[in-house]
Formats: sequence, C-alpha cells, structure tokens
Amino acid sequence: FPGKKRPCPYAGHDDYVAAARHAASFEADGYYLVDEFTFPGNCEVCRKGFKEKYGMDMPEELDFHRLAEPPMHNWMLFKMEVINDLIWDMAAAVRKACPDAFVFHVTSPNNHFRLEAYHDLETHSQWVSTNNSDLYSTQLEHTRYMMAYIRGAQGNDRPVYTVNGCMYKPEDVALNLRHHLMCGANALWYFSLTFSRMYPEVMEACDEGFRMLRDTGLGDI
Repeated sequence: FPGKKRPCPYAGHDDYVAAARHAASFEADGYYLVDEFTFPGNCEVCRKGFKEKYGMDMPEELDFHRLAEPPMHNWMLFKMEVINDLIWDMAAAVRKACPDAFVFHVTSPNNHFRLEAYHDLETHSQWVSTNNSDLYSTQLEHTRYMMAYIRGAQGNDRPVYTVNGCMYKPEDVALNLRHHLMCGANALWYFSLTFSRMYPEVMEACDEGFRMLRDTGLGDI
C-alpha cells in the first residue's frame, strides 16, 4: 500500500486480497504475504464484527488479568482468526493465478511471546508453502523456541528459512545466523534493508551461512 497507512486486516481484508491478486499477475517465483503481522483489532468495524460473532461488546483495552473473562479471551481469538482468514485468502488469490507458486510469510517471537499478536502456524501450514521466522536476537533459547514451534507446526519435510541481515552489528548477524542453522533452519535469505546496505561487513557476516549451506548441501540459498 505505497504511501498509505496499512489498513486493518478485518476492515480492509479485500484490499489485501486484491494486492495479492495483483502481485500474482507478475508471475514471480515466490510471494511474501505478511511480515510479523499484527494489528490493534479494535477499530469500529472490528468492534461491530466482534459483537455480531460473539454477541458481546469488545473490551475497551487489553488486560491479561482478565483473560478468563469471555470478552477478553474472545478478543484474542478474534484477532488470531482474522490473521488466519487473511493468510488463507491471500494465498488462495495467488495460487489461483499461479498454482505452483511458493507462498510464505514470516513470523517472529513477538508474535508468540505476546498473546495479542499470536500466529497460528499450524493452521497457516495448511495454506502456505512454509512458515519462516526472523528473530533479531542473539539468544539461543529464542531461536530454539521458534524453530521447534515451526517444525512442530509444519513438520520436517518443508524448508524453514532464516531471515538475516537486519541487525546492525556483524557479530550479532553471524551469531543469529549460526543459531538458526544449528536449530533447524535449512535455507537462507539475506534481507538488505536501507540501513544495512551501508554496512558491507554485515553482508560479509552472512557469507558464513551461504558457505555452510553450499558446502554441506543442507539447504537452499
């Protein structure tokens, strides 16, 4: 949505699907649907849809101390299902035009350590080619958690890509990359964002992963 604020995925669901359909007209090899996607889920359209679905008003604000109350836990479920519907319909729009397309999205610990941003990867696995993750973390336990969750959700017969190159320090990039590969990622993307293009040493740090995948035949680049 160039030059526009990203619309609510519930109120603007059809806009996202139309964007996916437009992208599929270019017949690319792969289609990247959403990135660490989350949303407030409390616009007027969401509130109306929530009341129609659950027969109750949406809470005014998030309060994890009230998760046992139906309005609060239904709100969390509502947000999760909005993302599920979005990924399903965007993937279907792409595959209608390109049946064999590689369709994927990227999740992160932020979507799993925070209930209000949760990604239901097991459900997503029915529709996307693979679930992938970036971390921006040098903590091994963060990587172990995400890799175990993705493998548990989609099995071991599909690639898991590590998204790398989005950190400032080359030593952090290298460590993050090693953790991903050690914990089960078997393919690598290098994301060169605006700030990292100014740091060739960050790109050089990624070479370790490229060489490992190339020399061992463990995965794709």
